[in-house]
Amino acid sequence: MVEYTTMNLPLQLIRSGTVITLTPLPTCVEQTTCSDCLGDKVKGFQCQWCPQIRTCSSGVDRGLQRWRDNDCHLNSIRTQCDSLTKKKILLFIIMAQLVLILGILFGLIIWTRSKHLRRRQYAWANQALADILEEEMQNHR
Repeated sequence: MVEYTTMNLPLQLIRSGTVITLTPLPTCVEQTTCSDCLGDKVKGFQCQWCPQIRTCSSGVDRGLQRWRDNDCHLNSIRTQCDSLTKKKILLFIIMAQLVLILGILFGLIIWTRSKHLRRRQYAWANQALADILEEEMQNHR
């Protein structure tokens, strides 16, 4: 049996009508991230993080069956959170920046090509107009 905590209540302060409000201390099962699970929030328990089911446990709580079914008792993290989450975030940021840069480059290529094509079209149209005008002038001589 795991002892949650001991309370020392001064009996001389307890009289008829006294109300005592108990605030529960944090437990492993309440933690939702690896860093919270292995951090300083939970005192008096040996919390472990199971990455397969993303659950924190002391190994003797209501999630024991699920913990064992997923082999968390064999593969749990007990000391330091895996930096895989940080690596995934970093990879996502790098990929987003790469997509942004490629999008900008693609846009610039399309813009410069269309600008170049317009210049060619204008030059061709101007040349065609000049040829027509020259032909007209020769016909009128």
